[in-house]
Amino acid sequence: MGQYLPEINGNLDNIVQDVKCDYDKYCKFAHLATFPDMAQEPVIELDSSGLINYMNKAARNILPEFKAGQAYNEDHPFFKGLSNIIDGLKNNSHNSTNRKLALNNIPFKQNIFYVPELDTVRIVTYDL
Repeated sequence: MGQYLPEINGNLDNIVQDVKCDYDKYCKFAHLATFPDMAQEPVIELDSSGLINYMNKAARNILPEFKAGQAYNEDHPFFKGLSNIIDGLKNNSHNSTNRKLALNNIPFKQNIFYVPELDTVRIVTYDL
């Protein structure tokens, strides 16, 4: 066992630096991930199969019948026509669009973004 110690000791600084770098990257991404949670606008992310990956608190407040891991429902006014919009974004060079809709007689504007690298759709909704 002692014969391997000098080799490990020689690389220990590199190993510690790699771990610290990974930890710093993780902390940076974890910090950035808090922004949607803090937003007052509803933010939702859907995967390519139509499952809800993420809903921030504002989205959960206006859509209490939905939760992460559940499929969205095109019959609901918030999601009506969304599959056609997503298909259009996937087959177009533009990765975003917007639309207006009403939910409980309250007008909203939705910005819809297709993220091809992740094959996900992100929806940010604003009160009008």
